[in-house]
Amino acid sequence: MESSFTDKQAARLDTVKVVNSAGGWNLNVINPDQVLGGSVFFYLHDAATGKLWTASVAKPMFHKARKELEEVCIEVAASGIEKHFKEWMAAEQPDPTLDTTLATFVTAYISKTQTYQLTVNATLSQHFVCIHYNSSGYIRPFAMMGNDRFLNPVDEVLNAIETVISRDRKAHPEWAC
Repeated sequence: MESSFTDKQAARLDTVKVVNSAGGWNLNVINPDQVLGGSVFFYLHDAATGKLWTASVAKPMFHKARKELEEVCIEVAASGIEKHFKEWMAAEQPDPTLDTTLATFVTAYISKTQTYQLTVNATLSQHFVCIHYNSSGYIRPFAMMGNDRFLNPVDEVLNAIETVISRDRKAHPEWAC
């Protein structure tokens, strides 16, 4: 089903593409319905391989999904992230349904973390990073500031991840990859 856009919406979509491209992102899937309004952004990083997955979910869809996923415990969400992230990393051309599945598990996981609570339920920040520490299986969340219409620049995300990993190595050596 293809959406019909006004000239203003088409111009906003072009702006999103340009800003994200300038930020270093090479996006293979852009769902116009997801990027025209405010979004919640996820960045999932594998500490062992350095691979980085990202997704955005329109705020209304995020909050609807969060409510629907309230019964999913954090351990099940974390297990789902680990399983499907490994599938995503192993695939040469990941199936887009895998992105949707990962976004669902990350939504369920993030909404149950202290990080989410500290952002006042994604109102103070809409950018959530999860570092997957492969050797321990631990998923370490943190929030980043950023515009609710664009992904943060790749370099900014990677620098924040490296800072957190460096701190985690000192404070939580049992998580190290």
